[in-house]
Amino acid sequence: MSTRSMILEEQKDGRYFGIYCHYDGYLEYNGRILTTHYKSRKKVRELLELGDLSRLAPRLKPRSDRPHNFYSAQSDVCVFFGRDKGEIATNAEYVTLEELNRDVNIEFTYVYGLDNKWRYFEYKQLDNGLKEICVEVYPKIRKYANK
Repeated sequence: MSTRSMILEEQKDGRYFGIYCHYDGYLEYNGRILTTHYKSRKKVRELLELGDLSRLAPRLKPRSDRPHNFYSAQSDVCVFFGRDKGEIATNAEYVTLEELNRDVNIEFTYVYGLDNKWRYFEYKQLDNGLKEICVEVYPKIRKYANK
């Protein structure tokens, strides 16, 4: 079973640009990886440029000495529908937070804000605002914070 999520970057004009991620959208997986490995706007943009994901991971690029594709992926490398499976129409797109809040298929939405911090909301919880991903909000992240 998958836990689907969206990974977005807030734009200066107030819009949101992002990609879909099919697996492991929970805070203890995607939330931890985003806050640990995608801390800069440059790194977030590199992630979004590769389009929709099957699975998020710490690394964007596979090592050249081992195979990496949709069916045989390196465990610490992201798996993208376009690059690794050859699907088309997987590019990042503009979305609204309101439409994601109503989308039963998206359980978590992650937003990299203009202040360079990751925040999130869960399905139908946008009225409670975007929550910062931090040790106080989700203690399970604590064990990964220093890696």
